[in-house]
Amino acid sequence: FLLGRKDNMARACARFRRIFGPEAFEYLPKTFMLPADRAELLSDWEARKDSGQMYIYKPPSGCKGIGIRIISDPLTQISQKANAVVSHYLDDPFLVDGLKFDMRIYVVITCFQPLRVYVHEQGLVRFCTAKYEGSAKKTRKNRYR
Repeated sequence: FLLGRKDNMARACARFRRIFGPEAFEYLPKTFMLPADRAELLSDWEARKDSGQMYIYKPPSGCKGIGIRIISDPLTQISQKANAVVSHYLDDPFLVDGLKFDMRIYVVITCFQPLRVYVHEQGLVRFCTAKYEGSAKKTRKNRYR
């Protein structure tokens, strides 16, 4: 369950970036854990606001898309005391037949020294129900795109 929470996963990824270098994790969008990283998030927004950078706001332990929002102005759209994970929104995601998707692979790690990992032979893939339109601004009102 540790990595099943978005805040714990973000902390683990930040730790891995420090250990292995940021180039090893270029595929992960810049992520901020609020409220601790609020000043860093606002600094990032200030530097990028003219580019139209959008952010995705997620509660740390939510599920089923509840509480997820696409935002453009963290200063006014996120409470100062919010407990959340905020990442750069990717405007150019990898698509399958024009659809966004997520893929889950289930693993169990039984030992770290030596590393022993079991990967379940079945996973889960979920596809959006509508074609991706290519801009967060176009899909802000519909989280299923």
